[in-house]
Amino acid sequence: MKYMFYFSMLFLFFTTSCKKEESDVIEPPIIPDPPIIELGKSSFLMNGKEWAGQLKAKTFGKTSYGDIVIRLYGSININASFAESISIIDLLSNNNKYTFGCFCDIDPFIKDGKPEILMGWVVDSDQLIGTAHIDTTYTGSYIEVLKYDSVQQTIEGRFEAHLKDREATGPNPYYPTEVHLTEGKFNLKIEQ
Repeated sequence: MKYMFYFSMLFLFFTTSCKKEESDVIEPPIIPDPPIIELGKSSFLMNGKEWAGQLKAKTFGKTSYGDIVIRLYGSININASFAESISIIDLLSNNNKYTFGCFCDIDPFIKDGKPEILMGWVVDSDQLIGTAHIDTTYTGSYIEVLKYDSVQQTIEGRFEAHLKDREATGPNPYYPTEVHLTEGKFNLKIEQ
């Protein structure tokens, strides 16, 4: 009986000390990666100079297999009658790196999950005078979705692209015939 009492006390001691050690374990905090740029902001260099506008994001629908498609877009007024715009369409919300496709001769609004990029120049708010599409001979063009949050409705990523005016026969005094976009980054709230 005496041994049974000591054995019970020893057992009780070990079980309480083990439980105490388990409860004293502190998990290290999970620190998320810092955002690439502040929420609600975007930036990129156009031919080496900071573009003055801000991109916006909007839900563009779903692909035939159910993935959310996002459109990034923005425009700036160069002067009272001349504006410049950029659109990145068919961007899937999946965290992935994509090469830009060229819709050049097909409907740009087909939601196929192959991102395309386009710049345009407009006079008097409605007269398109030029466009630049992806240069398919340049291999460094990409867009990468780093983070998509379906609850907060945000999308974060980066891009680089080389575009050219496919119809230009020489330099144009109104807009560039080749556009190199570098250091592109965005962290945007998605409009519905």
